[in-house]
Amino acid sequence: MLYTAGLAAAHMAEVEYADNDRGRLTIVASFGARVRAVSKRGSAGGRSGYDLVVETASNTRGLRDGLHALAPAGCVSAPAIASAPTQGCP
Repeated sequence: MLYTAGLAAAHMAEVEYADNDRGRLTIVASFGARVRAVSKRGSAGGRSGYDLVVETASNTRGLRDGLHALAPAGCVSAPAIASAPTQGCP
C-alpha cells in the first residue's frame, strides 16, 4: 500500500491514507499525503466520496468499508483479495 500512496502523491494526486500503524503513517506523510490514524486497520472511518479506494485489509469488513467510501462511479482496488476475474476500472 505504501507504494500506491507514494506513486499517487508523486503524480500530484490528492492522497488520503488511513492506517493504525504510526510508522506507515509517517512514511506516507513524507510523500506529501494526508494521513489519518484509525483504531482498526481497514476502517474507512465513515468517510465517503473517494474516486479510488485501495483496500488492503484483506477482509470482508475492509472491502465493505472501501465500497461504502466510494463516490458514485468510483473504483475500488483490493489487490490482496484473490477471487474470480472481475471487470477493471474504466
